[in-house]
Amino acid sequence: MRLHLERLDDTCHATVHEERLDALCAAAFRLRLMEALDGGCRRLELDVSRTVLVDSSGLGVLVSVLRRLPGPGSLVLRGVTPGVARTLRLARLDSLLVIESETVPEPTPRAG
Repeated sequence: MRLHLERLDDTCHATVHEERLDALCAAAFRLRLMEALDGGCRRLELDVSRTVLVDSSGLGVLVSVLRRLPGPGSLVLRGVTPGVARTLRLARLDSLLVIESETVPEPTPRAG
């Protein structure tokens, strides 16, 4: 799991350097984030701009982290790509997380 963590007071800034948050990396992803929370982080800002896919394992990690944080606004996802945003919407996590999307619009289907 390639994840860069920086801490400033009780806020952790994490950058995910993985294209996929799936079953192959979910355990390591969860471990690293839980270690940050155990170390005193009360707000987590997660840059997922390099991530194009999140499966149910990755979603489970986000839910676990969200449950450990103090409340609304404590988990922020930055650079959310269209595919990840769609998955978060389908799982209805978009209403529980603060989500900042990439400026790249989702492709529109061609009429044809």
